[in-house]
Amino acid sequence: MSGVYNDGLLHNNNIDYKVTANKGGDYLNGVSTLDLVMIQRHILGLQALDSNYKMIAADANKDGKVTASDLTDLRKLILGVTTTLPNNTSWRFAVAGTPVQTSPIAFTEAINITNLSSEMDNQNFVAVKIGDVNGNVSTSVNSPEVESRSNANVEMSVAEAAIAAGEVVEIPVTAANFSEVSGFQYTMNLNGASFVGVQSGVLEVNANNVGVISDNVVTMSYASTEAVNANEGAVLFTLTVKADKAMKVSEMISLNSEVTRAESYNSDLKVGRVSLGVRTAPVAGIELFQNEPNPFKGMTTVSFEMPESSDSNIECI
Repeated sequence: MSGVYNDGLLHNNNIDYKVTANKGGDYLNGVSTLDLVMIQRHILGLQALDSNYKMIAADANKDGKVTASDLTDLRKLILGVTTTLPNNTSWRFAVAGTPVQTSPIAFTEAINITNLSSEMDNQNFVAVKIGDVNGNVSTSVNSPEVESRSNANVEMSVAEAAIAAGEVVEIPVTAANFSEVSGFQYTMNLNGASFVGVQSGVLEVNANNVGVISDNVVTMSYASTEAVNANEGAVLFTLTVKADKAMKVSEMISLNSEVTRAESYNSDLKVGRVSLGVRTAPVAGIELFQNEPNPFKGMTTVSFEMPESSDSNIECI
C-alpha cells in the first residue's frame, strides 16, 4: 500500500510518530475452499506456500503458525456459519521491506518515525488478505467473475424418487463427472425439506463439511490434499433429509451460490463449475428369461418379469 498522505498535524522535531494501517470488513473476500486445499497441502508438507506473506494469510487464528485450527476457522467462514474470524482481522499490514519470520509468524506492522521534520518517501505497507493464499481477493466494487475451466467441472447426480410427507430418507449423491477433483463448495436449497445429516461415501465427509444456515438451506465445503477420481454412479456421499410435504427429489434439491459460491477445483487448482442433476429411472419393459432346464423333456419353466401386474399371453412356437 503506497501513496501520498498528510496527517494534518504540525510537525515538531521533539515528537515521535507511529504509523499503522488497517482495513476491516468483508472477511470472505478472496477466501474459498481452494485456499483450504492449498493450506492443507502446506500443512502436510506436500506443497509449501511459496511466500511468507501467504503464511500470514494462512494464519487465520493469529497464533503465529499454520495448523488445522486455521482450516477450521476459515471453513466456518466459507460455509457461512460465521461472518468474521474470532481472533483476527480481515486484513493485516506488513511494513514493506522488512523481514517476515515464519516460525513463529512475526513481522513489523508499524512504521516508527523519530523527529519528523520533512516529507518522507518509501514508507509503504504490504496488505495481506487473511485466508486468501491464492491471491484472488478483489479490491474493487465490481469484481470480475472467476474464469471457469470445463476440465475442472464437477457433475453429481441423485435419483428421482417420490417422498411422502414426514418421511426421513437417505439420498445418495453419485458421481456423473468426477475426475481429478481437489475440492468443491456450494449452497444447497432443500425446498420443503429439512437437513438431517450427511454420511461418507467415496468422499470422507462429516458435519464439519456442512453449514446449516436454516432448516432448508445448507452449505458444503470439501477439500482434499490429493485429487479424487470416482467412477460414474459411485456414491460420493449420502444426504439424510426429512420431507415436510409430499414431493419428488427433483422438486426438493437444487444448488446455487446464495451463501457459499458454487464452484469446484481440479488437480491443477483450476476453478470449474459444480452441478447436481436428477436421474430418472428408465421405463421398464417385459423381460423374458431363459427357460430352465434347457434342454428339457416333458416340462420346463419359463420365467419373465413385468413392470406391473396384468394379464399376459405367452405364445410358444
